[in-house]
Amino acid sequence: MEFRTEQGLSYTTFGYSNLRVPTSVGAKSKTFSVTVNVKNTGNKAGKEVVQVYLTDVQSSVVTPNQFLGGFQKVDLAAGQAKDVTIPISVENLAVWTLQNSFVVEAGVFVVKIGNSAQSFASTNVTVS
Repeated sequence: MEFRTEQGLSYTTFGYSNLRVPTSVGAKSKTFSVTVNVKNTGNKAGKEVVQVYLTDVQSSVVTPNQFLGGFQKVDLAAGQAKDVTIPISVENLAVWTLQNSFVVEAGVFVVKIGNSAQSFASTNVTVS
């Protein structure tokens, strides 16, 4: 059996709820936090890698459809739930412009969180 790089084998299941992201972030800010409640919904202890993916909705240059913004591994007993907070560097939202400089552009970013690039809950954050 083969797995993509962002997927691992686990003997339990996990659920995500209560995704919390600031509604706006200043372009000159250093970081912002993405918090989600992760629950081990299975009957065995397990580890989950919580991943945050970001999408720049409208950029002045071509950007990837989505990119990995951060991740954190969490170890949960069967039935246990825990808030997981992942810091995101605002600098990682910068694009290389046609003027040959990195710039954090104002606009909306989709924030997706889950255990792979294909499985997630999402919301938006506006950079101003």
